[in-house]
Amino acid sequence: MAKIINGEVEIPKWQTEIKTREFLNCNDLRSVVIPSWVTEIQGRAFENCQNLTSIEIPSSVTEIDGNVFMDCINLKKINVSPENKVYESRERVGLIPRDCNAIIDKASNTLMTGCENTIIPSSVTTIDCAFRNCTKLKGIEIPDSVKEIYDEAFYKCIGLTSIVFQGALIQIVSDAFKDCSNVKKIVFGGDVMKIGERAFKGCSQLTSIEFRGEVMKIAHNAFDDCNSVKQITVPIHTTALYKKLLPNKYHKLIKEV
Repeated sequence: MAKIINGEVEIPKWQTEIKTREFLNCNDLRSVVIPSWVTEIQGRAFENCQNLTSIEIPSSVTEIDGNVFMDCINLKKINVSPENKVYESRERVGLIPRDCNAIIDKASNTLMTGCENTIIPSSVTTIDCAFRNCTKLKGIEIPDSVKEIYDEAFYKCIGLTSIVFQGALIQIVSDAFKDCSNVKKIVFGGDVMKIGERAFKGCSQLTSIEFRGEVMKIAHNAFDDCNSVKQITVPIHTTALYKKLLPNKYHKLIKEV
């Protein structure tokens, strides 16, 4: 049976999978080094391990379910073996591999797990519920490769002060940035097809929203409880479009640039 010794997980050689919620709420756990005989980590296996700071995934792990490290608020370092054929934590900058501190599914280019030191690589197209309750994440730049951001991807990242989307997006799903209460500025760098329900609800310190492209749909409550907004900048000749998309209370704040 798996157990925790001196802040580290110890898994017997006969155990090839880590089961759902096996280490739920294990606040004695400080580091996870998955041994080479483990092949599967099931959903929410390490959920809410609030003192966990580092993860190492070997090449043997070929199946990681969703939300495995959800709400591990002090996570700082994530490393996947470069020999792993399914997952990675690096990107190549020229000939030099750069550590991104993330778990990325190679086949779908989905960022599954992030931490306060994550750099989102340009290979990623989708961000799953990767940063939920990552309270020490300070700022994030979403590269133009990213097209979809799923529900609760950055939920309650209260350390975030700015969000920059560098390119066009297909959708930002419900609750993606909900209750990021210290975000002051959001920049949409390109066109967006859909901003979903409550996507930025509760961003109570948000003062500036910048749209550099056009948006097809904004849910009526996407910016609920964002009561500090002072300016919304939009491209030339798009005021009428954004007045149709945004609630009446924001119309007087719209400015073309």
